[in-house]
Parts: sequence; C-alpha cells; structure tokens
Amino acid sequence: KGCYSAWLIKAKNDAARMKVLQSTTTRYFTIDFDAQIFYYSHSIAQKKVSQPIHFRDFLGAERLPLPAKSRRGKSLSFGFTLKTADRNFELYTTNAADAAQWTSALNAAMEAGKKPKESHELGVLKVEARRQKQAMEQANRRPQEEPPVNLPSQLPESEEEAAAAEAAKKAQ
Repeated sequence: KGCYSAWLIKAKNDAARMKVLQSTTTRYFTIDFDAQIFYYSHSIAQKKVSQPIHFRDFLGAERLPLPAKSRRGKSLSFGFTLKTADRNFELYTTNAADAAQWTSALNAAMEAGKKPKESHELGVLKVEARRQKQAMEQANRRPQEEPPVNLPSQLPESEEEAAAAEAAKKAQ
C-alpha cells in the first residue's frame, strides 16, 4: 500500500508535440495504491495534478525493447509504456532498474484494480447478514417451547361463537 512517486520523462503525443517544439516533458508521477489512482504533476509540492487514472482502467505496462532517440539526439534508453483504456503513456527514467520497478508497480496496480473494492458499508451488511443467518440456524435447532399460534381459520369470528365454543368445551 502507500504511494510510489518519481520524476519521469513523458513523451508527448502528436497533438501536444505540435503545440510545443519539445517532444518530451518531465513530470512527477505518482501511483497511489490506497486510492487506486495514477497521476502526475509539474512539481512535488503542487496540489494541481493531471486527471487521475483509476487502476481498473489500466491495460498493462511493459518495458520498451529498443532505445529511442529524442529530437536532440539524447538517448532515452530506459523506457516503458503504460496502456490505459483512454490513452497510452510513453515514459522514461534514468536507469534500467527504475524502469523495471515502475513496470512492475504499474502491473501490480493493474491487478489490484481488477479486484472489487469492498466498501465499509458492504462489509457491515455482510456481517449483519451472517449474524442473522446464525441466529435463524440456532433457533431452528432448539425444540419448540411455545405452543403454535392459532391460525385465523381456527379463531372464533364473534363473541357469540366464542361463548358457544366455551360452552361446548364445558359440556364435554
């Protein structure tokens, strides 16, 4: 649990590349395992973050097999991709170990996103249902101590019928 964060180089998509001449930007990425979201910001302390991506939307992360070259000729050798339902991220770090660790962490996040998160309320409901079931099972095991309740068809319909029934009992 907890968070895993670091500065990574993000390759821009084609639309973003057209707006600015640079083909990469450096961003502070965070995997928040408690909230099950992934996001990035422009600085560590910045409150404003990108649109968070839920772990359930992850399709997978994998290392980039071949070194890529940026426009300036700077090698971006330690890359990996994160594929999500809405977009793909091409990210780079400073060494192979970090790239492997990010790939592993993102895939672990994807697996965590596949498991349904049980809310506290649902847990309380399950416990209460279990208690009720146990109480019913226990009641069914006890011998019946109370006489059965008369059914409406067995009850007299009026006071006169009740008096007649009482008189019939006494006569027997």
